[in-house]
Amino acid sequence: MIDISPAQNEPEDMDVTAWLPDEKPEDSLPKPGEMRQGRIARISPTEILIEIGTKSEGVLSEQELASLPQAQRAALQVGAVVTVEVLGEAEDDDGRILVSMARVREVRHWGHLDELFDNQVAITGEIVHFNKGGLIVSAPEFAGQRAFLPSSQVGLDRHQRAVGSTPAERWGSMTGEIVVVKILEKPDAERNRLIVSERAANKEARAARRKQAMDAIAPGQVYTGRVVSISSFGAFVDIGGADGLVHLSELSWRHIDHPKEVVRVGQPLQVKVLSVDFERQRIALSSRVIEQNPWEAFAGKFQDGQLVRAKITRLTKFGAFATISAAPEIEGLVHVSELADTPVEHARDAVSQGEELTLRILKIELGQQRVRLSLRAVASANYAEQDYAFYMAATDAQGAAAEAAVPENSAGEPGAPEAAEPDAGGGGQAAGEPSDAGK
Repeated sequence: MIDISPAQNEPEDMDVTAWLPDEKPEDSLPKPGEMRQGRIARISPTEILIEIGTKSEGVLSEQELASLPQAQRAALQVGAVVTVEVLGEAEDDDGRILVSMARVREVRHWGHLDELFDNQVAITGEIVHFNKGGLIVSAPEFAGQRAFLPSSQVGLDRHQRAVGSTPAERWGSMTGEIVVVKILEKPDAERNRLIVSERAANKEARAARRKQAMDAIAPGQVYTGRVVSISSFGAFVDIGGADGLVHLSELSWRHIDHPKEVVRVGQPLQVKVLSVDFERQRIALSSRVIEQNPWEAFAGKFQDGQLVRAKITRLTKFGAFATISAAPEIEGLVHVSELADTPVEHARDAVSQGEELTLRILKIELGQQRVRLSLRAVASANYAEQDYAFYMAATDAQGAAAEAAVPENSAGEPGAPEAAEPDAGGGGQAAGEPSDAGK
């Protein structure tokens, strides 16, 4: 950008020395590198003359004028106030002082980069190129200056993806990706050196990715994420930049005491978004809802009052928990009052953990995903008719299965297949008959 103040804001007869600092005449002589404000006095196709508060006018070189983009050159009008840098004490052949506006922009540019470094500002840029040592980053804050991101300073995710024997194999696919960086060391204008780090901006990068992900997440969406950490109450899963919690109860349909029983850090995990709390920045996930609900299958296969084989898994003062052998994901409760005909103070007084036994289903509560079981009701006469009905149904089912397994004859009736007819040459043999060689 060229520093130009509109000419119309100044009086036509304004003396440029009126807005220069008070100084002695001998001090007003320009010094190399000095910044001065001036007013454009004349514009020609080859040069621009600028009043800078000295006897001699400053002149913008033809070379610099030619390098200006057309839009910037068109913005330069007679009377406009500009800031220039004195290039040298020596005057040109016409006694004028060489000045530069490009140098002013460059000094301000590097001064801005210094401020970004001093304040450790996180900058969002784009990867525009690469070389054997790392990535080249461009950002609006760099004002055209390209920054170098060394391979040692890339983030963990990008580092893991940098696989290959050539720079193109390692970095080529990352061109065009957005990256959040901080300036790693003090910018060096003389060497035109600007070094940045993605690792230094890791915290800000995570925050930026999380905000982007949170804006796109909605309940009901399904993601394939990665388990990033595990606690006693659940597993945290990264779903594209935002970490959500899969609570212990949402990891599996069966009872588990710790997430480590079903997941591990680094494992891919398919999850469904249950809810999103934008105010508290929390995401509730579930992995078990991705699978078929085993309770629905259980309720369709088993009935209240049915006898089942089960294994005791946990013992408590109020009862024993048992998993159904035919449906391992289903865990039911045998209340202490259902363990024996006599009073029981603790479940361990009646059964042992790991013991396999027959239990009776008292009630399947599909809505609450609970099943009440009983040990003392196994031999109860109250279920005699129901047990007989279950027995007969099972017997009929076994008979039908056995009948279906018997091969049919040519008439389509159960029984052994009919003997095969001899062939025309008389060399045929009935199935099961001994050959002549055996006689």
